[in-house]
Amino acid sequence: MLPTIPRTLASLSRIQLLLQTVEIWVARLHFNFSKSYVLVSQDPQCFERFLKTQDKVIIRGRDNQDEHSFSEVESYRIRRALLLFELYCTLFHSYNPHGSSKQHNGRVSEQMLFLQSLQPFLLTELDAIYGMIECHLDWNWRLHGIICRTSLPLHPGHGVRPGGETLEYIMSQGLELLAQEASDSENLMYENEDSDAIGRYCMRCTSHNPIGNTFFTTPLGHCFSDYQGIDSIRIPTMVPTTGMVSWRGAPDRTNGSSWLCRTYFDPDEKQNRDRIATLINEDPHNWMGLAFWEEDRLNRHFKLTEEARIIGLKYRISNYEFTTGLTDRDREWLIFMDVPNVGYISTRLPDSAATIYQSILG
Repeated sequence: MLPTIPRTLASLSRIQLLLQTVEIWVARLHFNFSKSYVLVSQDPQCFERFLKTQDKVIIRGRDNQDEHSFSEVESYRIRRALLLFELYCTLFHSYNPHGSSKQHNGRVSEQMLFLQSLQPFLLTELDAIYGMIECHLDWNWRLHGIICRTSLPLHPGHGVRPGGETLEYIMSQGLELLAQEASDSENLMYENEDSDAIGRYCMRCTSHNPIGNTFFTTPLGHCFSDYQGIDSIRIPTMVPTTGMVSWRGAPDRTNGSSWLCRTYFDPDEKQNRDRIATLINEDPHNWMGLAFWEEDRLNRHFKLTEEARIIGLKYRISNYEFTTGLTDRDREWLIFMDVPNVGYISTRLPDSAATIYQSILG
């Protein structure tokens, strides 16, 4: 039986706070697009609108509709993915019950089963929202992508290179604490150089005792492996891709893959597939939001990037133009302080556990 949610003032306040935090993150992710696009625009009015967006989103903590706002469909997908990410954090927040042990396997087998149980498009959106939040923190702390995880765009769990274990631990804290982390760093980020922001991040590394990348990167990378019996039962047909009941109240086109995902994997859409591949190759950070994109956003993106090429600017979504640049010392310090050390050993599930999983899941 599912647990009963207590109808108390405390539980209602918690739900209200969660929904408010979701809106904060929708606004911040929207701001990331506005921040990036304005850097390639020569229109003074565009910069004024960007400052208005920055004031509302970063300073006042509100959303602001501008020319880069998410569509209704994209907004719904992003909000749903944020709630799914919060559920995952609540269930599997990373912690270390064994002190300084680095061989703690956490709950990887349970995480793998959770990820396997999602409809494929929901897993793609969860993977994308993780990347978008990480990209936001990456820019705030001037990490320049060095210790951030990488993954094959639109292929959750494939081609994964783990990021720093402290960064993944921070990601496991949940939306509210992540928003607080972002807010705290933004209070100082425009007044300090890269080395100062990196120094503050490295101080976080010394204050935590992470247990390896066993929160998200490892289970996602393992749950589609070709072997069975290690850590989890691989169930590629566990969730049917057709015939699923639609989400009640969901807008049209949100009970399946986004337009961009469908197009990218459609052999008959060669022209658009080439455009998406170009987008990924030229701007490796931009794929983090592709799971949510509709056709209109792709067209607007290429319109802006074409204008940028005409005037000789290079467009990047994770733009560090506002910063002073990364020194070799900063790079070495980041890698030393937050090594992508997985610290994980695969284990075989007991036969009894495997039998139980198979009987429950059919």
